[in-house]
Amino acid sequence: MKNRLSAYGCTFMNRIFYQFPSSFFLFSFVSLTEIQNARGIMDVLVEMLNALEPGNKE
Repeated sequence: MKNRLSAYGCTFMNRIFYQFPSSFFLFSFVSLTEIQNARGIMDVLVEMLNALEPGNKE
């Protein structure tokens, strides 16, 4: 499955690492369940953005 956020110009993880280089260490303390929950929330938010402006890919 293609990452839906890549349609907005960059992937979610790349954006985090460019803005917060030290965030790499934060991810080593996050559980798999927390990552999966965040991914689900992210997918819902992307769907909401697409519903508001389906043609806007920023």
